[in-house]
Amino acid sequence: MPMEITESRRDQLVAYFAGKIKAARLEVPVTLFLETVKPLSFLASQVVLFVTPMFAPFLGLKRMDDFAAFLWDKNNLDRVIRQVEEKPERKGR
Repeated sequence: MPMEITESRRDQLVAYFAGKIKAARLEVPVTLFLETVKPLSFLASQVVLFVTPMFAPFLGLKRMDDFAAFLWDKNNLDRVIRQVEEKPERKGR
């Protein structure tokens, strides 16, 4: 049975990750990295589940579970990439 995450939580995570990437001005290297590791996202979700007992006391069990569920579906990485590549809307012009 695949792990599930609500659409609203998924959208929150996509916006959070994309925002952090844009704030650090790392759009190009992170996009390249995500495209490269996208086939391994399922494996990454399993690693997150494996290390959850060690990091859950610090990060929270819900956050770890959400992150593992987010990585379970490689389409979520595509969503992050698309949002990172979006041009910001210009205001006042």
